[in-house]
Amino acid sequence: MILNVIERQLALDMWQISGSVGARSGSGFTLTKLVSPLTGAGITEIRVVVWPATEYEEVTGLSALQPGNKVSVRGLLFHNTGTTSLVARTVRKQDR
Repeated sequence: MILNVIERQLALDMWQISGSVGARSGSGFTLTKLVSPLTGAGITEIRVVVWPATEYEEVTGLSALQPGNKVSVRGLLFHNTGTTSLVARTVRKQDR
């Protein structure tokens, strides 16, 4: 019996998205007020998931983010029917 082994690779791109913090939960927050390319595709909010390796800039951590804060997030974006999530590598609070 001969086995054919096929090597497969999956390349994931990092996304950088800006918006406002919506509701916050223990493992992340919702990102609202998104830019038009996303809203044009029917995405009105993104669930941002943070993990221990998430880096924070201009803010001390998830607990310091408040609803309405403007942020920029960078990470891997996943879209399933009805749900869009981003696993954050970086969360940066913006002044404006």
